[in-house]
Amino acid sequence: LPPSGFSGCSSLKSIEIPEGVNRIPYECFKGCTQLSSVRHLGAIKNIEGSAFEFCSALKHFDLSAIVGYEQEQSGLGGDAFRGSGLTSVTIPETVRRIPDAVFAGCKDLTTVVLHDNITSIGDNAFGTLSYYDEDTDEEIILSCSSLKSITLPQNLESIGYSAFRGSAIEGEVIAGTSVKALVIPAKVTRIGYDAFNRCSNLSAVKMLPMYPPEISHDSFMENTAIYVNPEAIEAYKSSYYWSDYYTILPYDMMSFSLGVEF
Repeated sequence: LPPSGFSGCSSLKSIEIPEGVNRIPYECFKGCTQLSSVRHLGAIKNIEGSAFEFCSALKHFDLSAIVGYEQEQSGLGGDAFRGSGLTSVTIPETVRRIPDAVFAGCKDLTTVVLHDNITSIGDNAFGTLSYYDEDTDEEIILSCSSLKSITLPQNLESIGYSAFRGSAIEGEVIAGTSVKALVIPAKVTRIGYDAFNRCSNLSAVKMLPMYPPEISHDSFMENTAIYVNPEAIEAYKSSYYWSDYYTILPYDMMSFSLGVEF
């Protein structure tokens, strides 16, 4: 398959990738707006950048065939499914890094399953995209506006800027409370700017890291309640940005503030 080989083929509806073709090259099917069925018969080492970008009719894609390149720890390229119609994504064990903007602007994406060995989520991975519509003379902005919940991997270390910007993430009910909160895993050391900004449903975050990760003032919306281990309260309150822009509370306040008993 050549790079950009089928790019812009707006009448292409289905394709079968034969065994022996183990790479889907750069922009190969970009802009194939009617492409709804992709069947691959063999293992895939790499889906390169923008391979299925703007394939708005593509609702399902089986990522389990990705074997990846061992040295890269990822078989996905940046923007690979940006602006596509995917409704669910299960990241295979071979993919250890979620690349930049890979699922940005997937407005129909409702389910994302991440395995625990993923160490980084790239910039704008599940964030927004914008483009100019010449027919309406308007700027179109798309986000993962159907993505309400996600469980972040236990070994996650880095969350890129705008990673979930504009998504519908609201977190999950924390056991023993009635608070819905997003849980940030213990190994996270960096949360990029705008990572969870404009996530209007996200009102609480439970931080497992004992030491405050690097953030900016827009990593979360400013009215987000940040719950931390009581032993880490002073570290967060004395850390720049955390203390200046967010309300820092101990874990037990998640129940106390709502009148819920343990």
